Amino acid sequence: VCAAAVDDVEAGGLVRGYEAAAGAERVLRSSGRRRGAVDVASLPAYLPLLRALSSSELAEFVHSLLGPLREFDRATSADLVRTLAVFFEENMNTAATARRLGLHPNTVVKRQHRIAELLGDEWADGAAGVSLRLALSIDALAVDQPGRDVVGAAVPYGSSPAP
Repeated sequence: VCAAAVDDVEAGGLVRGYEAAAGAERVLRSSGRRRGAVDVASLPAYLPLLRALSSSELAEFVHSLLGPLREFDRATSADLVRTLAVFFEENMNTAATARRLGLHPNTVVKRQHRIAELLGDEWADGAAGVSLRLALSIDALAVDQPGRDVVGAAVPYGSSPAP
């Protein structure tokens, strides 16, 4: 279920709201999402850019950036993908990332070094940082998680979010 606000029905707001919801639904399906509810306003600002990509192009983009971290996470208990996501959510603040993950700051620093080994030293800077943030956002859209709707708000397990 995708919902968009309608500002001025008489001036075409209903049409714009429908187009926004339909476009969001296409992107969510392309990213692999098959269930949940979302308010279009809560989706990332780059959503219009993603509309032109196929599901295989989105998957390849995400895999090219997060694949090495996922492979390492599968082989160890490092949880690099989660650490990276929280690090960006905490505005690249290592101490805040450590607090949120319940880790010692040195553990976060070690994980950052491992990320640099796997992705290159410039992983957090410039275009590489933007690409990683985008890949994490697309990945979050694609994941069907029991007990979570599209934007991550908890819903009772086994129930459906309200339309």
